[in-house]
Amino acid sequence: MQVAYGTSKRVSQLNSGEFAITRSMHPAAFELAGLAFDTKFDCRALVDLPWSERFFKTPPRPAHGQTPKLGTLHASMFRAAQAAFLAVQA
Repeated sequence: MQVAYGTSKRVSQLNSGEFAITRSMHPAAFELAGLAFDTKFDCRALVDLPWSERFFKTPPRPAHGQTPKLGTLHASMFRAAQAAFLAVQA
């Protein structure tokens, strides 16, 4: 599974290759993503991770059953994510 590095730090300062999902600007996308904090994702830092408990562990008090909650990218964020991804391909 390929994932992009995400951080809740300096979310309002986006560099080339980054996009953000924030509670105030993208409420539907924020909820669907399953985020706890406003988060920016860096498409320059993509990593292939195996589907294992080391990387995708069920939380101590699972709100979504006995499997990890993987967020979904809302359709309204597709263009921002694509632009960030394409910015690092050039």
